[in-house]
Amino acid sequence: MSLFAVINNAGSALMAQGRAIQTTANNVSNAETPGYARQRAELTPMGTLRRQGVLTGQGVRASQVTAAYDRFAQGQVNERFGEDGFARGMAADMRAIEVAVGEGEVGGMGAALSAFFDSLSALEADPSSPALRLDVLSRAESFTVSMNRAVQSVERQQADANERITDLASRVSVLGEEIAAINRDLVELEAGGQLAHDLRAQRTVRLEELATLGPTRAETGPGGSLTVVFGGQTLVEKATSRQVFGQADPVTGDIQVRMSFGTTDFDITGALGGSGELGAALQIRDQVAPEIIDELDNLAFEVANQFNAIHSAGFGLDGVTGRNFFSPPAGVAGAASALNLDAAVAGNPDAIQGASTAGSVPGGNGNLIALGNLSTAQTMSGGTRSFSSFLGQTLSQVGSDAAAAYADETLAAAGLSAAQDLRDAVSGVSLEEEAVDLMRFQDAYQAAARVMATANELFDDLLSIL
Repeated sequence: MSLFAVINNAGSALMAQGRAIQTTANNVSNAETPGYARQRAELTPMGTLRRQGVLTGQGVRASQVTAAYDRFAQGQVNERFGEDGFARGMAADMRAIEVAVGEGEVGGMGAALSAFFDSLSALEADPSSPALRLDVLSRAESFTVSMNRAVQSVERQQADANERITDLASRVSVLGEEIAAINRDLVELEAGGQLAHDLRAQRTVRLEELATLGPTRAETGPGGSLTVVFGGQTLVEKATSRQVFGQADPVTGDIQVRMSFGTTDFDITGALGGSGELGAALQIRDQVAPEIIDELDNLAFEVANQFNAIHSAGFGLDGVTGRNFFSPPAGVAGAASALNLDAAVAGNPDAIQGASTAGSVPGGNGNLIALGNLSTAQTMSGGTRSFSSFLGQTLSQVGSDAAAAYADETLAAAGLSAAQDLRDAVSGVSLEEEAVDLMRFQDAYQAAARVMATANELFDDLLSIL
């Protein structure tokens, strides 16, 4: 072998090992970079030559830098991001709803309803007592206020979820545009024979964020571009993305999630349930909040109507009859939000019609007894539950749903972490492994440098002889 061949081999080794060291350094630098996949410099022999019947090597080269990317493992991560986004969204909204309707340390609707009926029982013993009559009005007002606040808080949570859908839909559109732009740059770069690993990492980060918003599926196409399906419809194809936006339904006013298609657009709201933050917002708006509101409306409607029916048949201390105790609800819908004392009774304790006949005023309590019996009467749920039992069941269901949401949040977070660990076992950067590789490449680089130095010395000796 000639000295020139030795120098050439040593030089190729220096370049190849240098590239390997550079790649290792890049891995260490990006060990905590989201979406980054561990890279490796692929070292391959540069071939052999036959010289005077002897095959001699021509050195080594770093043919390319590859990334340890597992699309199946990444697909599992994306799916878990969807579950995690949905669970976190549900848990956050259920916390707010649970606080709104919960009893708390000082009581809530249930305690207020019980206190109201307790005040009626106290008034039965002394129907003409001004203090006890004022207490009945105060307790009744406390119950109406707690009912108003609870249902209005749930309605606000429902409205917030509805508004949030617009923002989340806009974010989907932005991420689609960014993924399409990365597709374009990546295809152009790799068409020249390079591998755009950093662009792939950037695209992975955006894809994961998209998955937290709703059901996302991705497939790699020709040239390295990514086709992204969101909500069952193609959001990104090559360098083109569709617009996603929120638009109010002309009938209900609820925000629909729509996707553009040429000069028109179509509704994809129905395909977003159960996944991502959009799915959580839709479930709170369309299922959870309406069910709670309906329950409270039914309770308020029945309390007002049944109480009024008995109260209006009695006589107040002023001898007047026919007055409602609560303002008559216009209908079931909105009854909880509108529940309050009737104008003829509010602030007028003498208007409480406790006597069953005009002749028994002021000491009669027959009507008060009938009103008090409503506390245990089975008038709700088809005659199977009392007011308190019905309310207790509603509040218990809210608590149970909230507890389930919190448990799902913990479980989804654990599932996401496990999926990320499995992916990182393939594509994640291990600083310990990189340290070992760095020493290995360093030793190889130093050995190649030593060969180069030796060849230079021999070459100098040869020149001096000549």
